[in-house]
Amino acid sequence: MKKMKLAKTMLAALLATCGIVPVLLSEPTSVTAATSDYANHWAKKEIDWALQKGLIWKYADGTFRPDETVTQAQFLASLAKVMGLKEKAPYPAIGNHWARGVYEQVAKANWFSPDIKIDPNAQMTRYEAAAWITNAWGHKTYEPMKYTFTNHLLVSSWRFKNGLEGKKPGYFAYEEYNYFLKTALPTDRFTRAELAHTLKMIDTRKRYVAEAMGWTNQLKNSMYVKEGKVYGKVPNLPFIEYRRQAQVVYWDGDGTDFKRLEPGKNFALPATGTISIDVIMDSLSILTYCWELPSLNMINIREKSFSSISQARNTELLGNDGK
Repeated sequence: MKKMKLAKTMLAALLATCGIVPVLLSEPTSVTAATSDYANHWAKKEIDWALQKGLIWKYADGTFRPDETVTQAQFLASLAKVMGLKEKAPYPAIGNHWARGVYEQVAKANWFSPDIKIDPNAQMTRYEAAAWITNAWGHKTYEPMKYTFTNHLLVSSWRFKNGLEGKKPGYFAYEEYNYFLKTALPTDRFTRAELAHTLKMIDTRKRYVAEAMGWTNQLKNSMYVKEGKVYGKVPNLPFIEYRRQAQVVYWDGDGTDFKRLEPGKNFALPATGTISIDVIMDSLSILTYCWELPSLNMINIREKSFSSISQARNTELLGNDGK
């Protein structure tokens, strides 16, 4: 051991004489900093996941700085990657900033909206995070905080971590919008840890939606109408209580009676009434589509109700003509 230390000392002296800094001979300090940086943080698992997926990055010194406010450019770089953006459109407004390519992807995806000021180096607020996520999901709404919250796309604060349970044991209060506003304000800063947590939620929901759309498209592609009847086949749908549930239901023409159609089976039904598919995963409603027979045009129930609410609110704000 003493000989090894002596050899290292002699080598260091030789390198120093040649003007070379012997960085490899010293113990790396960034590893300790990086591991202790968020080792006991509430979002450690989500941070590890986001780093592994390459959705978020450490600083040059190896630290993550979980409670540091994320900048707009950092946020958009992560959001664009988790949403899978590839194509770009010219966007010279931010000059030669390192995130120019990201803003060009965002421009092509049409995520911009008037309520968000473009400033790559600005510190993000919770409202801005909600607005960007809402736009990325394809919904420009007057109330992005409510949209992201009720759709489980932005529940990522230490305040939620310590206060999600309701007043009664076993009851949850997160579905109540007023509770959300009292718990985490729209003006709160949005941290890097919260970003990692939110990215995990977005990725999970994207995967759930993709799987659910696979079943929905199987059902859609199997259906046809002939001589007053609708024919088709129900996909092999899962039913694991509270985890993975999907069902196809037929409502009669009066809308007073319904029956669940058996998974994996063919069906032949009167071409009146409604057929719907509903998917729930981890106790969260993922999608609901329906067909108002005899039409085989697929209707997204969640989007239809969302559009109705938005239109009603816009009319209230802008006037009866909606302009």
